[in-house]
Amino acid sequence: MTAVREGEERGRYYADARHRHVAGAWSDFDPMLPLAERPGWQAVTSALSTGMIRGIVVSAFTHVVADVAQFAGLGGRCS
Repeated sequence: MTAVREGEERGRYYADARHRHVAGAWSDFDPMLPLAERPGWQAVTSALSTGMIRGIVVSAFTHVVADVAQFAGLGGRCS
């Protein structure tokens, strides 16, 4: 749980440094589930599709996909 809080804090710092609003923070506790079955990811994709959010920040792309190609397939970019 500490790692989740630390990741959220880093994400908020990243967004704040870029003058971005943080609409929420979502987490999943079973990374072995396929991405589409994770409740946190379902909440993220719902927020994206309704326009509540326009992007996400993750501390490592491996938190949502297995490799860079999958991350790029989601429209992700590393910075």
